[in-house]
Amino acid sequence: MKDIIKDLFKIVHRFHKCRPKFRGNGNLANVEFFILCGISVMLEGREEGITLGELIKETDMSMSAASKKITILEKKGLIERHTSETDRRNVYIKLTEKGKEISDRERALKNQWIKKVIERMGIDDTRQMLALMNKMFDIIEEMEKEQAAGREDGV
Repeated sequence: MKDIIKDLFKIVHRFHKCRPKFRGNGNLANVEFFILCGISVMLEGREEGITLGELIKETDMSMSAASKKITILEKKGLIERHTSETDRRNVYIKLTEKGKEISDRERALKNQWIKKVIERMGIDDTRQMLALMNKMFDIIEEMEKEQAAGREDGV
């Protein structure tokens, strides 16, 4: 068991070291790049935009963290906010042309890189790895819920 724990930590560290491959364009931090790409994906087929609440639900970020990142992306000219014409309480987020260009270009580059990894690894091994990783994360989430429920019960 000790060896497995050690190997799991090594894998997580190696995975973390791969992050530079996913670096965003120019002066974007990784999280800003992923938010930009996430917004791009969420906007598909939606003309008005997405709300901050939808982004938070999809990314599992806190309201304050998401708001800060949206403000940064807005200052960099990559997104814009506008109030709904039908309900003034709703503020929608959209990509600017610059934001769309960066997102499209970077997503294409990342997809090419990932395709090469999959080609070398093989489809079957990649599917098996994904299934096992999803199983592991499902277990982790389940354990977190159990732990949170225990705190609520005073355990």
